[in-house]
Amino acid sequence: MVKKIQLLSFIFILGFTFTSCVENEKTAYVDNQELIRGYHKMKKAKKEFENRNKELTRELDRDAKDFQKQYEFFQKAFDKLPAKERESKANELSELQERLLNERQEKTSALQDESDEVIAEIIKEVRNKVAKYGETNNYTYIFGSNESANIIYAKRGKDITLEVLEAINP
Repeated sequence: MVKKIQLLSFIFILGFTFTSCVENEKTAYVDNQELIRGYHKMKKAKKEFENRNKELTRELDRDAKDFQKQYEFFQKAFDKLPAKERESKANELSELQERLLNERQEKTSALQDESDEVIAEIIKEVRNKVAKYGETNNYTYIFGSNESANIIYAKRGKDITLEVLEAINP
């Protein structure tokens, strides 16, 4: 009987210790997308890449219009040109078109790659800032929620996205 009481006491103390430890854990979550979108460096990068994309589009459209003018001029003069010159000009225009298409592909791909690199760095920076925020504010866990709905339910007040945004933005 004494051993039974001791065992029950031990289980009670162990259970109390466990529940008191769990209750002391501070947890919350942030909306990953909202956090990244609201981060000042992401807003700045987004504007910068939108502007660079517009400029690239203008440049590529200018080249396409120049090509179109050359092609239209060639079409008008086609019947008046000797066969050898027609063939030469057609080959020249074909090569120019291919070069313009390759250039478009390379430049848009390079801009996308650069954008991806910048975004990856910003995400890394935000994660580090959230980790510092968690340490500073004594969080045991800060979970991230996204489109996949990793967090299906959370108690009211556990979403600290806006607090974290205020803390990490200047």
